[in-house]
Amino acid sequence: YGVAFSKGDHRDLGGREMEDILAGIDHLAEPGMIDPARVGISGTSYGGYMSAWAATRHSHRFAVAIPFAGLTNWVSFTGTTDIPVEMTAVHFDLPIAGNEGVFMDRSPIANLDGADTPTLIGHGLADDRVHPEQSIQLYTLMKLRDIPAELVLYPREPHGLRERAHQLDYMGRILDWLERYLKAGGPVS
Repeated sequence: YGVAFSKGDHRDLGGREMEDILAGIDHLAEPGMIDPARVGISGTSYGGYMSAWAATRHSHRFAVAIPFAGLTNWVSFTGTTDIPVEMTAVHFDLPIAGNEGVFMDRSPIANLDGADTPTLIGHGLADDRVHPEQSIQLYTLMKLRDIPAELVLYPREPHGLRERAHQLDYMGRILDWLERYLKAGGPVS
């Protein structure tokens, strides 16, 4: 894909990248390889951002989302991460100072109107890359809108799960979430 593709998020966080994901879904759905009404998305860190972005801004396209350690508020993230310059310079290619509105527009928490994608949110409590408050913000705002959401916070875990018990717990929760909201085609009592 090359350098140009890798810079596709510059000044367009969640834009061309999401277009690429949606095009992939459409490509698989057109010949009937997948059911476009039963598509899920999951990711960690920036992939967690894309999962949360899918669950909010593109909720109509995703039946389930599972972000882990995902960014949900670019403004507060910049103030709490250990890499504030990298994120604004490398990913957005735009300084946050004076551009807070642009950053909020691309924040999942600012795009919840009309969202209804059931979302399983996970985070490690010792994460200094993406502070756990990112997941807490998303979860709280989803619950206030009656969007099906679950938040799982793991003690001692940094930017990912290292402890085997936590890995197994989260994998079990993912399977349960997919069984409940994706495999059955909707909520199961």
